[in-house]
Amino acid sequence: MAVTAHPQRQRASGLPARQPGSGARGKVVAARGRARPAARRIKTVEERAFVQWRATTRFGVGAWRVAVALTRAGALWPTLAAGVLLAASLNSWLIVPLEQVYGPWGLAVNIGWGETSLISYGLLTVVAALALLAIPLWNLRSLNWRELPQGAAPTRRLTTGAQVGLLLIALAPVALFLFQMLFVDMRLLETLAKQENDYLLIALHLGYSLDSQRFKMIPFLITVGTPQDRMAMLLQLAGFGPELALLAVLPSLVGVYLAWRAAHDERRMWLAQALKGANGAALDDDIDESEDADALEDIADSLETTTDRQRLMWRWRVALIAAAVLVGLIIFGRAPAGLLFEYLGSQSFASGDYVGALNWYSSAQTLTPTLDDSLAFHTMRGEAQYELGQRSGMDVDLYLSDQYRLLGSLDQAWQVDQTLYALYPHTPVVIHEMMLTVEAQAELNTRVPYTNGSDASPAPLRQDALHTIHDANKSVTAVDQALPWLNELFTLDPNNVYAHYLRGRIYLAARAYSLAASDFQSVVFLSHDDDMLSAAYTYLAFCDAGQGDLVNERLLLLHAVELDYGYNNNTAREALSGLH
Repeated sequence: MAVTAHPQRQRASGLPARQPGSGARGKVVAARGRARPAARRIKTVEERAFVQWRATTRFGVGAWRVAVALTRAGALWPTLAAGVLLAASLNSWLIVPLEQVYGPWGLAVNIGWGETSLISYGLLTVVAALALLAIPLWNLRSLNWRELPQGAAPTRRLTTGAQVGLLLIALAPVALFLFQMLFVDMRLLETLAKQENDYLLIALHLGYSLDSQRFKMIPFLITVGTPQDRMAMLLQLAGFGPELALLAVLPSLVGVYLAWRAAHDERRMWLAQALKGANGAALDDDIDESEDADALEDIADSLETTTDRQRLMWRWRVALIAAAVLVGLIIFGRAPAGLLFEYLGSQSFASGDYVGALNWYSSAQTLTPTLDDSLAFHTMRGEAQYELGQRSGMDVDLYLSDQYRLLGSLDQAWQVDQTLYALYPHTPVVIHEMMLTVEAQAELNTRVPYTNGSDASPAPLRQDALHTIHDANKSVTAVDQALPWLNELFTLDPNNVYAHYLRGRIYLAARAYSLAASDFQSVVFLSHDDDMLSAAYTYLAFCDAGQGDLVNERLLLLHAVELDYGYNNNTAREALSGLH
């Protein structure tokens, strides 16, 4: 047996001290000690996986029980409708290609009694969604969710009347939006018509084709004078917001149907049980005839009481519905009545009764003051006044300018517009009419090529063209005859995207790269449309290339390609590949 010296004696003798566990037994113990944490870690990972699986399972079972409870209580469908409405509040409601995107939070509610910026369709949609969530949850306030067994049903169910109310709440945002766009907000519709016209003009000079819209529209022939035209414009420019808001009505309809079906089944079951009890009492030999008569009489009294209660409830419902219809007609009937009078005026004009037509038009404007923002309404009234011999006035001049432009007499239309603008410089319909004439003149005189290739290349420019751009003593027609008309357009609308784009193309063709870059940068600042930004960055790259900055040109072309989600901008892609 080996005897180990004491450590102090080993140190005194000069021998190294022996470490604990340095023998064979110590090595085994150390190995076991190192193995235990690894095994513990494996066990811990297994426990964590099991705990995670159990939590997931519990969450799934709990979610399923909650879904079952909501379904049986009739609260699942309003909850789905609320989710769709919340999604609608986050999407765009109107999209004008190359121009502007209208979100629900920037669209003010206007039902014909004045516009207020405090109530927008974004706020209205969120409030409707919260109401769809709050009413069913308040109905389930007595339910103990923790002790909810699988398959259990809440004691309270949303009635058919409650589901109909929730349906009306879900329908309110999209119904008000359609009502405003079709009958009330003429100023917004005229703005959309002007922006749609500018989009079509920009697309003519874009250099490549874009995705087609729902309807084919022609520049300078876009009107929103009738409900059919306004519906076409709404369908043309509608985004995902109104579509989602309309989709939210479907779950509410399902909820109404299921509630009605459940109430109908419950009533049938109650009647079947009552009749079964009566028949059982009649067939029982132990019960005498007097007891049978008493049972039948009790059932008859119960049915009569229920019927009387239902009749009283229906009377109150009919009274409330009649009052609601009356209030609705007062609030919402004003604008449609004005448009009805406008239609009657057009019918009187078609039959030759011009005085009667003017009377109808006057009544229409009284009921619907927003018709004052409609260019088509002023044109119709001006035509009636012209037929009666009147040769001056805002409506008559608007009618004459419109007719001259349609006939191609743009110089005469411009003379009439100048007279109008001198008398009514701040009237929206006058500015709109004048802008249409100026844009028609610009399109007639420009040498910027068209996308369809009918004018594949602009006319050659003289070398001294750049010196005549800002020289008032020389003619600017050496660059492009559209430039003076574009300057007039900037006077009417300094933020006109079409004017900035077309003037930038003119300056680019004249090799005035700094001036062209300034206009294209304005386009980037004014427009939020990806296709318009892609085109602007493309021509900004050409401006940099003309100034010798090839590195920045390539960066801008890459950015233009990144913004071209529809793979339409072949100009930028060909420039990147070296074809330009």
